[in-house]
Amino acid sequence: MTFITNPAETEKTMTSVTSLPGDHLDTANAEAARLLRLGGRCGIHELCLVPDELSREKRDLIEHDLSTPIHVGARPLTIQEWHVLLTEHGFSITHRVTAPMHLLEAPRLIQDDGLGRVLLIAGRLLRDGEARARVFAMKNAFRKHGPHLRAITIVGRKA
Repeated sequence: MTFITNPAETEKTMTSVTSLPGDHLDTANAEAARLLRLGGRCGIHELCLVPDELSREKRDLIEHDLSTPIHVGARPLTIQEWHVLLTEHGFSITHRVTAPMHLLEAPRLIQDDGLGRVLLIAGRLLRDGEARARVFAMKNAFRKHGPHLRAITIVGRKA
């Protein structure tokens, strides 16, 4: 089994990989399709919007509130749009889970990174006011738009 952690830095040839994590698969889906062999799996974990029928105005507001503090164009997709994106690039969906967006909540941070790492991050934020402001703006955006934001994990198999 071949497992790659960063597809952008690989020189692997087409169809040589069996498993591939896909952070930001919306920008790397062609790369994932190129690297994975037939039957290979790709897993993503991303933000998603709910419901699928969310208005354009609400989507624009959420994108703005998420993008402004981090100076990056955040474009979360709906569950249906994530499915379409993967199937358009030759993947069949084998697994999907959604969960509330708790990314910057203390219990989630400790669960993901451990108490020591969280304390290290907190110390850095105390010393860096600009970073602290961005982190709290993101946390506020997650809370403000919580009813319309979810974390999504999808596993796709190259068909």
